[in-house]
Amino acid sequence: MGGQHNRTLLGSYTGFGVGTAIPWTLLATSNMAQLVLRTDESYNYAQGFKIGFQGYITTNITRRSSGYLYSPTYTGEYPSIQRVWTIEVNVGEGVKMTPVTFSLDYDRNWLYVYKEELGIPVLLGSYTGPIFPAELSAASNMVHLVLSTHNPMADDDFKIHFEAFSFSDPCLDPGTPDNGYRTGDNFTVGSVVSFGCNDGYVMLGQGQERLTCVLDDHVGIEWNFLTPSCEDPAHACVAAGGRYLYEEEGEIVPPRDVMTGRYQTNLNCSWTIVADPGKVVVVEFPEFDIEYEARCRHDFLQIQDRPYLGYSKIMNLALEEHFASYFEPPLQYRISPLEGPLY
Repeated sequence: MGGQHNRTLLGSYTGFGVGTAIPWTLLATSNMAQLVLRTDESYNYAQGFKIGFQGYITTNITRRSSGYLYSPTYTGEYPSIQRVWTIEVNVGEGVKMTPVTFSLDYDRNWLYVYKEELGIPVLLGSYTGPIFPAELSAASNMVHLVLSTHNPMADDDFKIHFEAFSFSDPCLDPGTPDNGYRTGDNFTVGSVVSFGCNDGYVMLGQGQERLTCVLDDHVGIEWNFLTPSCEDPAHACVAAGGRYLYEEEGEIVPPRDVMTGRYQTNLNCSWTIVADPGKVVVVEFPEFDIEYEARCRHDFLQIQDRPYLGYSKIMNLALEEHFASYFEPPLQYRISPLEGPLY
């Protein structure tokens, strides 16, 4: 690629197969590309290769901090076309792209997005149909968008907003969890903040105790993990030894995922509700929703009843061994005097 004395190696390829080590599409960024084939004297059964090439119409957008890219004859029909847009912002900046509209004939027309890295285009993603990220960032000051169409449809079009961002921009404030605290107020790239929970609360969720502000392709400048949450231990499970509850009434909630609000996977929780002699525990289910499997081989809540032996025989009181249903925790409990059967 480039002139006789200013070439950049785009890649060296051997073996067979396309789409893995050998790319489907390779983009040159100048009007000249040179291919060099070398073979040795050893005999082989390989059949060689067949390479198609095509010149693309190019549009260069330089030194603009923001703007829009439009498909050819935006909102109108256009012929089969190969086109390249190159966005170049200042050194020390990246490019953030946000679709306003995006629709291409699925699996026939594609938009390829590359970032320039040491003079070599690196593919960030290939997009077709209505599929384009809500936000796509490139950690490079030069980005190439390549449109390849074959018999485009009348409604094929896109409008993409681009905007430069500085590599020195900070991450967003990660906040402080309720019932917890944060250590660190520097949010620039490479900075670390840590979190802890106040006495009487435990850290839950997919978040991490330590977060680092990172510069990353696709997401731009972001924290590498979510902010954790701090919850009352009654809402957490303590797998080792379980948790004993002596209150007259209360609520039990399984640990929940910070993002989805659903209960977490790979749990092994236990709670023991203890009533004074002469009283029984009443468990109520205002909501209940655990993955259903008729034989309770996956997710289930097991409630073990230990009634007084004589009372169990007289009142014929017993609980089923497992519960698996379509209704959603929490479950509630209360202590009731031991006065006759429960219904």
